[in-house]
Amino acid sequence: MDNFQLFYHGTESTLEPELGPLSVNDIVGQTVLKVEYFTIDGRKANAQTKGLVIRKTTLGNGTIVVKKIRK
Repeated sequence: MDNFQLFYHGTESTLEPELGPLSVNDIVGQTVLKVEYFTIDGRKANAQTKGLVIRKTTLGNGTIVVKKIRK
């Protein structure tokens, strides 16, 4: 972390914030439409796949949440 930079543009800034990770409050209460699992090289996998997998969750409001999971 020796190249860390933090920029504060003030409360009156017209700059749009970058979309970062969703908070728990953004996800709680949302309807889950689809859950998919992928291997690191992008192939589809099932939920029982061992090792490092990527879980892609599609919520009812169109939001897609992607998370790395180690099983």
